[in-house]
Order: sequence, then structure tokens, then C-alpha cells
Amino acid sequence: MRDTPGFIVQQPGHWIFAGTGLARGASLGADTWPPLPGYECDGAPVDHIGPDGQAILSPWRDEAGTPDGYQLLAACPLDRRW
Repeated sequence: MRDTPGFIVQQPGHWIFAGTGLARGASLGADTWPPLPGYECDGAPVDHIGPDGQAILSPWRDEAGTPDGYQLLAACPLDRRW
């Protein structure tokens, strides 16, 4: 089985989260089957995800094709079985 904590909210003030009550660091999609992050995600290079759930985009994200102005709304750490 592949483990995931779900998507960890990074920008709760963004319109996509309006009315959800989700706060920064809250998780969504962790308890779905199949796991939501495995099927509904777009990738961007993340340098690391801290213990508080804060994701930091990689400094070389532009070299990987991440467009200027990209907003990281939620991030999902995945274990090595993904």
C-alpha cells in the first residue's frame, strides 16, 4: 500500500479554498481510495516539505519548466513506493 498524508494546504486564502474552512497545513484527500494525490496532481519541483507541511519550491524550478507566477496551492509528500 502507498502511504500519503494527502494534499497539504499551502495557500488557504486562495479562492480555490474559499468556504472550505481549510487552514494552512490542513490535509485533504488523505482518506480516499484510491489515494487522491496519486491520480489528481501536477508536478513542480519542490526543494523540501518541512515538518509543518510548508513546501518550498526548488530554486531551479524555472529550468524544469515551471512557469513564472506559479502558485503552489497544496503539496503532497509521497513515499518511495509512488
